[in-house]
Amino acid sequence: MSKQTEQVLSAFQSGQRVKLGSMSGKAFGKLMNELREFRERQEAA
Repeated sequence: MSKQTEQVLSAFQSGQRVKLGSMSGKAFGKLMNELREFRERQEAA
């Protein structure tokens, strides 16, 4: 998992609002894919 994804995940988990405006659409799409895969792996575990 990328460093940026870990930072966003930790912010999600701590209830902070993540500033995504600085990310490009492509990076955001990649991030959401990683988040979805992360959740699926946790649910499967």
